[in-house]
Amino acid sequence: MDSLIHYLETSSPEDIIKSDVFLSAFRHFFYRARGEQRRQLVQLLSQDQPQSPPQSDLKIHFEYPSTSLPTPPTPFSPPHSPPHSQPASPQHGTEIPTPTSSLSPEEYFKSKKFEALSPKRVNSLIKAAKKLKDADKTSIADFDNLWSSSEQVPQPPSDSVFSRVDSMFNTSLNIQEQHAVLDCASRFISLFIRHEVDVLTLNGSLKLHAAFDRIAKETQWTSKQFKRAYYEAKNFVSILELDGPGYLLRIGSDVNWLWKKFCNKDVEHLRQFREAQCTFPKADDQFHAASLCIQGLIAHGWTSANLAKSDSNLMRSLGLYVDLEQLSEGNIVQREDPGPRGKRSADINDDGPNKRQRRNVSTVDLNEAPTGQVESPDRVYHDIQPQHQSAVGDGDGSLSQNDNTRSRRVACRVFQLGCYVGIDASK
Repeated sequence: MDSLIHYLETSSPEDIIKSDVFLSAFRHFFYRARGEQRRQLVQLLSQDQPQSPPQSDLKIHFEYPSTSLPTPPTPFSPPHSPPHSQPASPQHGTEIPTPTSSLSPEEYFKSKKFEALSPKRVNSLIKAAKKLKDADKTSIADFDNLWSSSEQVPQPPSDSVFSRVDSMFNTSLNIQEQHAVLDCASRFISLFIRHEVDVLTLNGSLKLHAAFDRIAKETQWTSKQFKRAYYEAKNFVSILELDGPGYLLRIGSDVNWLWKKFCNKDVEHLRQFREAQCTFPKADDQFHAASLCIQGLIAHGWTSANLAKSDSNLMRSLGLYVDLEQLSEGNIVQREDPGPRGKRSADINDDGPNKRQRRNVSTVDLNEAPTGQVESPDRVYHDIQPQHQSAVGDGDGSLSQNDNTRSRRVACRVFQLGCYVGIDASK
């Protein structure tokens, strides 16, 4: 301790910057701190030094050591709003209404309305509500560098669904102990995993649990681990579809584990609390969050063109805020008619200038593929399709319309059950 104090007293900030050893140690010191702890350190420094800029002007960028892998290239233009878009109506969330009341989380959840709930359940709701209030004070710009670190997003070793899933799981493990921004990245990773399962089951060649087993066979993760990750994302899926991606940025830090365990009723309680006590994301914030989600998928190996034509639940939700035609050309542009909040994306009739034909893999689509290979909306899985061809196909590499419809209905039912049933992998 004495040697550390002596070094700090006798050294200048320039000495630390020039020393790779001390600079690395200094960075890792900040990495161990939570987001709230980092903000407290900055506040203390700004209070001790009146000549420093105001806190709102402080921009802290934490770079990783130079030993990390090169940052994956980004094959798209920066997200931007349409040049001549008209302001969205209030129902799209462009205005920020003031909270309807100023109750604390304790006062709100200890009212008579929640008397029937157990004390443990009420305490969990209070903790999550406190984080919602804290996150309500954050700026959407705080998440701009969500996927900028190559250490957080390793380059997939190959262009396949299994290498992407492997990369996603590794990313999720790396960010679990990080600050609030990376907690948000972990929520997005949960959505990405659901997206990958959607892609595998979309054309009916694999059922849900067969997809789990197939991924387990091709990666280092067990089927039980993957099932748990899949089902634990159910509440994040609900928030995305009911309220939009902007709300996923404002759940707060260190509460992902709570949201993974909440039942539907608890989620509804917290949505009502947020509506009464917090502000709503503007339409621009919803688009910003959607673009961050797309950037994360691209960082994990997807291309913008394949995402634009994907019919996964995730891309249908993001397509309410992002112009998918522009995305297919490599640009992330805000959709001119953002989708309304409070409705599941699957229930919304998607028409207008960004009208999009859903990629329900039809007989016409599949007959374009060579015999023995079935083309999914996003890619061709040469190693998967032949194994299941006899079970769901017509023998020529294509799916009949009846088989395709039936398999999609089964996948839909299983997916809906997964949104409401949590599986404990420890059992």
